[in-house]
Amino acid sequence: MSPALRVGDRVLVSPIPYRFRAPEVGEVAVFRTLGAPQGWGIPRTKRVVAGPGEAIRIQAEEGTERYLLYIDGHPIREPYVHGVMAYELGAHGEVPPGFELARDGLRIPHDCYLLLGDNRNVSVDSHVFGPVPRPALQAKVLAVYWPPQRAGLVRDAERELAP
Repeated sequence: MSPALRVGDRVLVSPIPYRFRAPEVGEVAVFRTLGAPQGWGIPRTKRVVAGPGEAIRIQAEEGTERYLLYIDGHPIREPYVHGVMAYELGAHGEVPPGFELARDGLRIPHDCYLLLGDNRNVSVDSHVFGPVPRPALQAKVLAVYWPPQRAGLVRDAERELAP
């Protein structure tokens, strides 16, 4: 999640928002992946990038080596992403587990979310394990409290269309 969160950061989280409303795009959330031997896996922290019913794809911009996230066919500007993405998802008709094929890429199933790390190329996130079911989302990340020099609010990101 670098640069928003770094290894060793201690964060303040709250489960209260997700008890009364759905997660919102741009929020940083704590969730657990499915598939661990005891059911839920280790807690992870990633950004909510897309929600139920949205079609997503990550594809190289024509004529460049720059990869963009597209949601419902529109390129998305992501100023919080560290570095340049170096992978594609849903760009060539492949359907990874958990997704549904859509005209504009991959559709996120009902009651699931796409969560991606801000440091995309080294992040183990939805591009690896698929959409995250709503019950797996446990809390919203509110702030970093340790180390003291990094203390502050964790800002949500607004979805912006790329130029």
